[in-house]
Amino acid sequence: MSNELILVIDDSREIVKHLTEHLLPAFGYRSLAAFDGRAGVAMIQRHQPDLVLLDLNLPEMTGLDVLQRLAQLSIRVPVVLMTGYGSEKSAITAFRLGARDYLIKPFTTDEVRETLQRVLSQAQPGAGEAQLTQLRQANAEMSQRLQEMKQLLRIGQALAGPLEMQEVIRRGLAAAVHLTQAEEGVMWLVVGNEMPAFTYTNSQFTEMPALIQPTHAPNLADVLQGKTWRQSAFSGTGILLTEAYAARAILAVPLGETPVLGILAVVNRTTPRSFSEQQQSLLKMLSGFIVGAMQQTRARADQSTQPSTDQTEARTLAELTRGITSSLDLKQVLRQAIHRVHALWDIEASSIWLLNESRRSLRVLASVGVTTGLMSKIEVPLNKGLVGYTVRTGKWIYTNDARNHPLHHPAIDDITGFSTRSLLCVPLVFRQRIIGALELVNKRSAPFHTQDVERAIFIATALAVAVANALLYKQAHSRQRQLAATLEYSTSPIMIIDTRQRVLLLNREARARLDLTSQVVGQPVEQVVHFAELAQFIVQPLTDAGSCQLQIEMPDETVWLCMLGPIPGYGRVLIMQDITTLHHIATIKSDLFTTISHDMRAPLASIIEFASLLRDSGHLPDVQRRYATYIGNASTHMLTMLNDLLDLARINARINQARQLCQVHDTLRDVLADLQGNAILKNITLRLKAAEIIPPISADPMQLRQAIGNLVDNAIKYSPANSEVIIHAYSANGAVLVQVQDKGIGIPHSDMPFIFDRFYRVQTSHSVEGNGLGLAIVRSIAEAHGGQVWVESELGAGSTFTLQLPASTLPPAPDTQTAVPR
Repeated sequence: MSNELILVIDDSREIVKHLTEHLLPAFGYRSLAAFDGRAGVAMIQRHQPDLVLLDLNLPEMTGLDVLQRLAQLSIRVPVVLMTGYGSEKSAITAFRLGARDYLIKPFTTDEVRETLQRVLSQAQPGAGEAQLTQLRQANAEMSQRLQEMKQLLRIGQALAGPLEMQEVIRRGLAAAVHLTQAEEGVMWLVVGNEMPAFTYTNSQFTEMPALIQPTHAPNLADVLQGKTWRQSAFSGTGILLTEAYAARAILAVPLGETPVLGILAVVNRTTPRSFSEQQQSLLKMLSGFIVGAMQQTRARADQSTQPSTDQTEARTLAELTRGITSSLDLKQVLRQAIHRVHALWDIEASSIWLLNESRRSLRVLASVGVTTGLMSKIEVPLNKGLVGYTVRTGKWIYTNDARNHPLHHPAIDDITGFSTRSLLCVPLVFRQRIIGALELVNKRSAPFHTQDVERAIFIATALAVAVANALLYKQAHSRQRQLAATLEYSTSPIMIIDTRQRVLLLNREARARLDLTSQVVGQPVEQVVHFAELAQFIVQPLTDAGSCQLQIEMPDETVWLCMLGPIPGYGRVLIMQDITTLHHIATIKSDLFTTISHDMRAPLASIIEFASLLRDSGHLPDVQRRYATYIGNASTHMLTMLNDLLDLARINARINQARQLCQVHDTLRDVLADLQGNAILKNITLRLKAAEIIPPISADPMQLRQAIGNLVDNAIKYSPANSEVIIHAYSANGAVLVQVQDKGIGIPHSDMPFIFDRFYRVQTSHSVEGNGLGLAIVRSIAEAHGGQVWVESELGAGSTFTLQLPASTLPPAPDTQTAVPR
């Protein structure tokens, strides 16, 4: 079972019921429902679903409003938008707001399943994880097939026994409506020259003698000739059977073969929902059960107490599906499957073939009736034989005169000594890809016919999922062994921690560097990692925004860069890198740079002072006074740059960093007081929107004030006059976030990756004073405190800078106020 939790947000109770009670459980998913946008956002926050199915047109909050709210809350959950025809522009807007995919109403069962699988697969990282995702998807499909088999078995049992014809018809129609989630079921029976009709709607069974005669409708007349009719029409009046009877979607199959006893149909008259190919296959299987029950009823005098052939087939199908899902061992799956398939037909031999795509050939994986050793030696090219034709084209084929068939490949009989007289071959299709074929040989009791094809296709569907399931497991298991070996012998210490902060895996280097043994697996990190700073770093709360880093000096004086990142659904991973040499070089570089900068500050201060004296002396002409002003301004700019560079050097070298518990409210109050004058000069309003309760931060108070101050000062510089700068502050997922939002010129997409680099300035901003170091200082301070900073921007609309720092895990002092100041 997939077991992912999916939240459906839609104001249509019919759609919600259809998804949460029928489709999602059939695919192996858990489900929740909300009927308006506000309730949906609340449930996302409370239950943290793996995926959200979101309707566009919702009361109170639209689907787009919900996406915007999720972005504001920094909630990153895969969203699939459900919309109608003509809403493509809204879908584009939704994609910009973070939606992963969309479904156009009315959607089919297959469309829902494929979309969910695609989006959930995209949400899983890594090649190895992709294999496991495919395995979960295969299990979901297998779960659906198993439920269908169980339903068919129960239906076959319900149709067994001495029933009156009316009761057979009623139960058959009720089953048809249930299997396909249709609004109405209709059955026409051939009774002499008449064709009475019966309907089943809202649990009401009615005989409708005045309903249209199939012979008067071309498509229904074709069904009487053994064909299937499946059609949808969601515009205009829909599908008109008569002037008084129209439908949005219809699926009709014949009852029996030669002669056809009637027609079984399901209809959606008002709901714009199509019928899928899988539902068509189920309805055909059901028609076989109904025909068997009718024949028993008509021949009750000769009726046997043994279960009907159709019931036996249904039971065998259910056992087959259950059996092949009980193991992920490929050999065991194939052995069970081929013997159970063989039991369904009175045949001499059967085999399962697997496609080798690189060699464009087929080999036998399992067989009954012919020595497996002989069959395993045979390799059939795709351009040879009926099995090659089936896999090459994806089409089923059967013949009751194999020797004279133009596609017959006699070389197989020559090798095995087997004589092929009749043969049926259907493709094994997994997720729209042909992976092999199922072959049945020499039917004893009767020739092969189309009913055999239907049964074989239905079994091949489940068999393909089972084979692919086992192959995916084998590949995933192989990848897991490769990954384990790669991790074990990596030259970097690596530790994987589960969601409960327990050691899940640690490699050889991690054991050696941290002085641990493999016995610590399963134990809490804080109990086994003896370096308190490292242990606190490992167990700190993580957000979805990404990884964090910490530079730590070990007792042996080596310096390590510790990188911690989330593994969604599993926990987190710690990777350590020895940067002792790099740290030594950086220290020398920083010392040299600091010395040079200090030596330059004194002459620059003298230049600034003497330029000011010359300008204010009153003895210089205007031109020379202007030159003195230029000299003073340029020197002041250079001194500011040197001070910023010294700050960067101190931050990166962790020099004079005095950490303590800092209250964000106090820091914000000081920053706004410092910069209020700059804002007034441009008539800019500084607006603070802070949560009432924000946990403290373990930080250097001066550096924290400098980082937030740089962001606010930057916003003031780039905002137009008579606008406002909004500062948000709140906590989420164990972190404190400060967001500074302006209405400035915005940042081009091409400049976004470099905006926090030293000396980098956006091309359109050279008219604004600055040296290109302010944002670099913010990033260095954030990283030095185990946090990060990022920007979201739109040209012409402004930018939002977000500073994220981990909340302190230490309790605040008793007299510390954590509430927002009034």
